[in-house]
Amino acid sequence: MFSITLCRMRSQFLFMLVSCCTFLLFTWGTYHLTLKQYKREQNYAPLQLMQCKKLREKYSSVKNLKRGNVKAFSDDMRNLMSCPWIANRTKKERYRIDLYSCCNATQSVILTKDNTALGQKITYDAEKRTRVVDKSLHKMLPQSTPWRTEGQLGHCAVVGNGGILKNSTCGSQINKADFVIRLNLAPINFSKDVGVKTIHQSLKPLRPQQKVVFFNPNYLRQLDRYWRKKGQRANRLSSGLMLASVAMELCDEVHLYGFWPFSFGLSEEKLTHHYYDNVGPRPGAHSMPQEFLHLLHLHNQGVINLHIGKC
Repeated sequence: MFSITLCRMRSQFLFMLVSCCTFLLFTWGTYHLTLKQYKREQNYAPLQLMQCKKLREKYSSVKNLKRGNVKAFSDDMRNLMSCPWIANRTKKERYRIDLYSCCNATQSVILTKDNTALGQKITYDAEKRTRVVDKSLHKMLPQSTPWRTEGQLGHCAVVGNGGILKNSTCGSQINKADFVIRLNLAPINFSKDVGVKTIHQSLKPLRPQQKVVFFNPNYLRQLDRYWRKKGQRANRLSSGLMLASVAMELCDEVHLYGFWPFSFGLSEEKLTHHYYDNVGPRPGAHSMPQEFLHLLHLHNQGVINLHIGKC
């Protein structure tokens, strides 16, 4: 009887010890994060912090970007990009869970042998045409996705193709990411501005001889429904928003570069459509300003970090 009581007391003691250690670690982690954020904000004058707060509130309530005063908008964005950015772990986790529940990029973002059967009928994205997965197509598919669980890719950089990247000197910053996602096999011979590190490229083959992966149409349909519920009304999502969504689910920290759909920069300078050419998109395909607004909302909430202009 005595030995049983002693074992129970020992178990209770160990449980209390583990609970106390967990609490102390969590408290220390929270304190350390708060202290880091506090020190970061100490570099800014109170008036500037108040202006930052007002700018975030202003663009959090904006539903549509209308043609207007280019100078005022450029000034607002330049000032907003100079504000301290602080990650909101709670909101980041909420978006991650929502995206995993609705779309599951972890297992479904690309067509693989694991999620696509030989003879299966797939429907093209934003079209009614279908295709049966024959042996030649099935052979091209990877066995599985290169990741296994969400939130395991660390610091991710999603690199868009916007002309805003030209002369941005963001290359070295992009190269520091653990995982780099680039759009549409864009050229990387602008290393000073876009870096050279490449771990994953999206499909749209500008260089057909390079091996690519295929977005899963089922995943894209679910993702389209997700963003439509949040007010997105374009005919189809852009590759940029698709890959930003993937990163929000799979990465611990998401940084976006080259996501700027306007023909002018933060100092009203004229920009090319892409950092490598001036070929525009097919009219009516995407609603880029609307998508940018969604990304700006996420930036202001501390979910993703938008980098616009020079790094």
